[in-house]
Amino acid sequence: MDRLPLTNLRLLGIALLGSLVLAAAVFFQPTLPEEERLPDPGVSDEPDLLIETAVIRQYRETGGLRYLLRSPKIEHFQDRAFTRLTEPDLELHDAPAPPWRVKAIRGAIYNAGEGQQSAEEEVRLEGDVKMLQTFEDGRRYDLRTPSITIYPGREYAETHQNVMITTHAGRTKAVGLEGSLDKGLLKMFSSDEQRVHTIILPDQFK
Repeated sequence: MDRLPLTNLRLLGIALLGSLVLAAAVFFQPTLPEEERLPDPGVSDEPDLLIETAVIRQYRETGGLRYLLRSPKIEHFQDRAFTRLTEPDLELHDAPAPPWRVKAIRGAIYNAGEGQQSAEEEVRLEGDVKMLQTFEDGRRYDLRTPSITIYPGREYAETHQNVMITTHAGRTKAVGLEGSLDKGLLKMFSSDEQRVHTIILPDQFK
């Protein structure tokens, strides 16, 4: 495992002002083509349920909101526990922290619906994925990647695609990430061709 020098890790900490903890490692698996479509688990063309201009809310056991999903069209296939999303707009809530707002061209929910409680729900988003978290004090985290998989139940995200995180303090590029969104612990990956690269804004050294 090839880790960044200590000085670079300190710069990463400055860039993210302690709100995100980043650890770089070599990622040997090649990135997926950006145009590759989401896998369709053998569903027919006719969904069991079609919802247009949909708004879906999922709540925690405590009654708090876990996520809010908006989509112009949702197609659910009951036998496959699979839901297809058009232009999904997802909000991940973990009060008192501000929500993550996630948008993509298309998406899918796996292990969705009744009878799938034992399987972990996966929300896979693809196509110009944008993730944004904004704080009242001006801090912001803007994540861009071709595709990402989110596990709402444990507020975990991962991607094996190129990713760029822009913050109020700087910018970091990598070839993948994984980690906890609620705790702000994200591991950034590199490859033999591309290392984790961070740019620090000059104001951070004043």
